[in-house]
Amino acid sequence: MKPKRMIAATLLTLAVTACATPQFPAGTYKPSDHPEESRITRFEFAEDGTFAVLYYNGLTAGGAYAISGDEIAFSDAEDSPCYGSPITMTWTAIGDTLTLKAIEDTCTFRPTTDWAGEWTREP
Repeated sequence: MKPKRMIAATLLTLAVTACATPQFPAGTYKPSDHPEESRITRFEFAEDGTFAVLYYNGLTAGGAYAISGDEIAFSDAEDSPCYGSPITMTWTAIGDTLTLKAIEDTCTFRPTTDWAGEWTREP
């Protein structure tokens, strides 16, 4: 293969790989639409793969999350009523907006609708 073609093929491979594996945008998020109606005041995603959900009544839930392509899987901490009942969602991020959509949630204590929706990243 000629050097120019080899460089072009390498650049194309890198571009496709970068587009195929988006980076999950860790950070702190608040509900995008009608935050006064949300049961959640803040959703925090740490770079180390842990998360925390802060509810309006002062309750906090947390645990670990794992990313696989456009899916995010949450595993609640051992002291959570949802421990052992993971939730799987799809995620997309455009600008400061993170959108979560439920795929599967086996915990009856956690309404998926609380976590699904649009979230705005806080500065």
